[in-house]
Amino acid sequence: MTESTLQNHDAAPGTRFARTDNRFGFTGVDHVALPALDMDRMYKFVQEVLGGEVYYVAGYNDADAELGRSKHVFMRVGTTLVQFASPQDGVQKVGKDDFNSWPHWAFGCTAEGLRDNVERLRGLGIGVFGPVEHRGVEAVSAYFTSPEGHKLELVTFEPEATAYSIGVAGAPGVGHPNWTELFHSWPDA
Repeated sequence: MTESTLQNHDAAPGTRFARTDNRFGFTGVDHVALPALDMDRMYKFVQEVLGGEVYYVAGYNDADAELGRSKHVFMRVGTTLVQFASPQDGVQKVGKDDFNSWPHWAFGCTAEGLRDNVERLRGLGIGVFGPVEHRGVEAVSAYFTSPEGHKLELVTFEPEATAYSIGVAGAPGVGHPNWTELFHSWPDA
């Protein structure tokens, strides 16, 4: 194994949204695509838990069936589209037995939004880890899952969110998300 040339680099306070340029002209992440075995439940989850609104739906009529288009849905969550569709091989590859933190999808919010949404998620019976701070960056995050096991995060870069934090991720007594414990069967949670 070759030695990495990468080294830790702390983020300067207040710089997360200071720049929006990209040397290749990219504007950011347009959409994330998630596999879903239960399309109706995933639709309800994105709508009711993430506040998603339908942007585009395909594959639900005869014309799309004739073209071989699979059923898929795009929902707007803030400025990002969340797409979900049935896996082409019919196998869900994420789930409660996957302890890896990657991949996960993070949704930005305000400090107040983080506090309020953590409370709201817990009220829905959805387990939440955090909010936690991160060493070397102003981010405060809370982690949870979709009912199919997708790993999700709410994150804010507003410094006042530290008031809601349970500590620094990874620190003794705080730890990291235990994805198996966060798995749920919403809306039957």
